[in-house]
Amino acid sequence: MAQKIAVFIYSDAFCQRHRQDECNFIRSRKLTFPHLVLFLLNFLKGSADDELDGFFNLLQEEETDQPFVTKSAFTQARKKLKYSAFVELNQVFVDTLYDKIKPSLWKGFRVCAVDGSTINLPNNKALREHFQPKGKDNQHPQARASQLYDVLNHVTIDALLKPHNIGERALALQHLQHTHQNDLVLYDRGYPSFELFAQHRELNRHFCARSPWNLYNETRDFLNSGKKQQQVTLTPCSQTKQLCKKQGISVQPIKVRLIRVDLDSGEPEVLITSVLSENTITAVEFKALYHMRWGIEEDYKRVKCRLEVEQFSGLSVHAVLQDFHAKIFSKNLTALLVNEAQKQVGQNKSHCKHPYKVNFTRALSKMKDNIIKLLVFSYDYQRFHRVIKWMASFAEAVRPNRSFERNKKVRPPCSMNNKRTR
Repeated sequence: MAQKIAVFIYSDAFCQRHRQDECNFIRSRKLTFPHLVLFLLNFLKGSADDELDGFFNLLQEEETDQPFVTKSAFTQARKKLKYSAFVELNQVFVDTLYDKIKPSLWKGFRVCAVDGSTINLPNNKALREHFQPKGKDNQHPQARASQLYDVLNHVTIDALLKPHNIGERALALQHLQHTHQNDLVLYDRGYPSFELFAQHRELNRHFCARSPWNLYNETRDFLNSGKKQQQVTLTPCSQTKQLCKKQGISVQPIKVRLIRVDLDSGEPEVLITSVLSENTITAVEFKALYHMRWGIEEDYKRVKCRLEVEQFSGLSVHAVLQDFHAKIFSKNLTALLVNEAQKQVGQNKSHCKHPYKVNFTRALSKMKDNIIKLLVFSYDYQRFHRVIKWMASFAEAVRPNRSFERNKKVRPPCSMNNKRTR
């Protein structure tokens, strides 16, 4: 896998597709196209000078007091690189991953989740105009991130960073183009709509979505009935029909299954699913299925709190998009190694009372710098085994029935003024 990615990064065709101009990256420079891509993949958090010095020390495997590349040279070089390079790297990684490994499935389904989150951005005019065009001049800009996430294999299949005024449902429709035949996609209660369900039907994809109890007359009547499950037919209103016809989506009524789930708090919730057969998934099993959606919430916590995605290495729209997509790819590569380490943990801890799980946060910290070594020296299989063994050594027991109240305190926006040392 790493060898294929490395060959891809160093290929001329990849460079030609993702440079801004055909005149870019043709001269012999220290910060070549492959070096720039690799540098941005290295979980950047510190100052540009420190990160650059550390990166080139890694490449030659020795330290020097002389600066290799100045931060000004880095700033100029990154202007020549399209952020789409990291989007394509992630697509190649995901496609190769599912071809090479046997992914974890649930009842034959690849269980995915779609969810969005707001990303705080540096406060400048260019970012406000691009990501929050309808915001106030003094308003701190935010972008909308959205993911299609494989909750069992911890892989981000598709990620988007778009202007904040684009809704989550619109981004969910874009994610659907990256789904497969055996996918079952989970949605939170902000997503259900006839338009989204109809698009699932067009692509022959299954879904399970939490619904507000009063979203449709059918969901309200079902909840009041006290039934555990019921099949109903959803019919679009005139406004929804017009919206669907504009997008070429069928407006034929949709048959769905409603499931009542009683939460531990005693509060009931309604799930809407396209899986109609009780033989495929029973009504009782939907509570555990929908709980899997929490995996994407945990992944956003990794991205925002562990990878510090809001600590951008630049102040331009281009830099923000590069950093975001680079960290998504690097996180996915980490997930591949974590999954391999988890197999070792399962064998080594099979005799224990509780199951053990690899600490993903510690795995991410181990991948700083190691991701460069794994890609540059991709032929060194012993290096891979050492990293996987290290990850497996820090597994922790998973204690059942633990829950914590969600902290909804608003965090202050990030600042670019004071960046920590490496």
